[in-house]
Amino acid sequence: KMFLSGAVGFPAMVMGKTGSTLTGGDYNVYDAFLKKGIVMETLYNRIGSDQLKKLVEAFYEFIVNGSTISHLFDSDINLVKEKQFMFLSQFLGGPQLYSEKYGHPKMRARHLPHAIDESTKEEWLRCMKKAIDTLELENELGEALYNCFPQVAQHMVNR
Repeated sequence: KMFLSGAVGFPAMVMGKTGSTLTGGDYNVYDAFLKKGIVMETLYNRIGSDQLKKLVEAFYEFIVNGSTISHLFDSDINLVKEKQFMFLSQFLGGPQLYSEKYGHPKMRARHLPHAIDESTKEEWLRCMKKAIDTLELENELGEALYNCFPQVAQHMVNR
């Protein structure tokens, strides 16, 4: 099976059973595979909207309760969760919810006002891993989901 993940501004990632990846900008990889008749399943479709909502809830539960980066989320946490769900839906190959409401994600630019260093990145990834582990996912699917985040998290480091 192959999984596709990607959003405008982030590379698409196609993962096979071996865990190999193929990257390309935006949805070009997806389009190329469609033209060749290769059917792919997105991570969004595999995980589903309900599980993604649970992921966002669990993630922010870990962030708010005991995380060293909770101070970065001092605005309306419900709005933050809504935006995260919309972005992740899009990022994982689902509907373009974030772009439809807020425009291009421009995630690095949106995160520049916040001091994000290596320890902040690592804490964010730790909370995301813990949140993924709360879901009832096959190991391969949980790993594929987690592996979408380290490169993006590194891109947010600005200090």
